[in-house]
Amino acid sequence: MQDFLIFTLYGPLVAWGDIAVGEYRPSLSHPSKSAILGLIAGALGIDRYDDEAHRALDAFLGFGLRVESIGELLRDYHTVQVPASPNTVHSTRQSELQDERIKTILSQRDYRNDAYAESAIWLKGKSNYQLADIANALHQPYYAPFLGRKSCTPALPFDPAIIKAETLKDAFQKYHKETKIPEKLREKLRRSIVRYGTQGNSASIHWEDGIHSGITNVRQITQKDRVISRKKWQFRDRVEYSGMEE
Repeated sequence: MQDFLIFTLYGPLVAWGDIAVGEYRPSLSHPSKSAILGLIAGALGIDRYDDEAHRALDAFLGFGLRVESIGELLRDYHTVQVPASPNTVHSTRQSELQDERIKTILSQRDYRNDAYAESAIWLKGKSNYQLADIANALHQPYYAPFLGRKSCTPALPFDPAIIKAETLKDAFQKYHKETKIPEKLREKLRRSIVRYGTQGNSASIHWEDGIHSGITNVRQITQKDRVISRKKWQFRDRVEYSGMEE
């Protein structure tokens, strides 16, 4: 039996950042491991520039995901004024706008409407944090949580629960029996899932090496979402497996 910590991820607007080059900022169809570990780190009070702490979370936490709705794609034409002096450090937005050299960046940014997923994590080795510590932090996060970008706030409590199960699939099924999502919202989500779901009414499950998923693997991809340095935004490859919930 394996202990899993499972929690809910739902927002009217989310943005799961993909590799960004130039003026286009795309969104993945589901959260990456680095996105979820960044959310957990913020809840625990870990500074985003504490590279050692972020690498430790990445090394000792396994990651799985159940995606019911990838959401409807929304593309925003975005303009922002920023300082043109790269070596000047500003502590506030007001300070940035008072910089003598200012420039305007034009970009396109992808978001997703009504995306719903459930994340699972588990311990892969000795860690400074236990699953119960992370669950408590998700109940009362140290830093304000967001789903990808700061404009994307969670619309539901994370509702974390520690589930003991033989497989990742079994853990998600047990979680559904315990979750406290209001029935009216469940109906709304069901309609959203039919419109924007991964495949009809079926949910997709994603996982990494080292766990018995209980799902037939139908796709294997490489995600660049294992932390090397949060400070420098550097990440390395991770193999992710995917299948449909049966």
